[in-house]
Amino acid sequence: MTNSKPWVLGLTGGIASGKTTVSDYLASKGCLVAESRSLTAPGGAAMPEIERIFGADFIRPDGAMNRAKMRELVFSNDAARRTLESIIHPLVRKALMEKIRTGAENSPYAVIAIPLFPSILQLRPILSRLLVIDCPTPLQCERLRSRSGLSREESLAIIRAQSRRWERIEEADDVIVNAGSLPELLSAADILHQRYLRAAEAA
Repeated sequence: MTNSKPWVLGLTGGIASGKTTVSDYLASKGCLVAESRSLTAPGGAAMPEIERIFGADFIRPDGAMNRAKMRELVFSNDAARRTLESIIHPLVRKALMEKIRTGAENSPYAVIAIPLFPSILQLRPILSRLLVIDCPTPLQCERLRSRSGLSREESLAIIRAQSRRWERIEEADDVIVNAGSLPELLSAADILHQRYLRAAEAA
């Protein structure tokens, strides 16, 4: 990545869609990855401000953000979502720019991975492409239940509170439908990765 304006991939998808798997895969291929998740982990850069604004109830004992509690709030309260975005967005940009500054010579392109769809749209002006990881709702619900222990009703409520599938797909430049095995998902990700490599080199 030698050009002054970096080639940046936006990566998003519904909960339990497989976006973290794809993000990790691209990182393993040498891409610079900036993600909101690391900002809200224990010791994350966003945690002091999140605790100051939202309160200690939104902080887990290990110091990370209580994702379940925050998800419930921001999916039902637009003002809270915008407040969270106002904390997260500048830090994601800063993390990405710092990664580019320190590791640009060894990276083919950069990736911004943000779960909340409205949040990734706020960053659309700096994205070269937007990749959405999609998953059929019944399978998405099954995966969410398997990893979280939630009931079917609770899982569906979370899924329905997110942006609709068609909204994400309509906005996307590229879509991977993650309805098969892990090797199939990684194969689809690699096909796009090769295209992104060529696009970044030509930019």
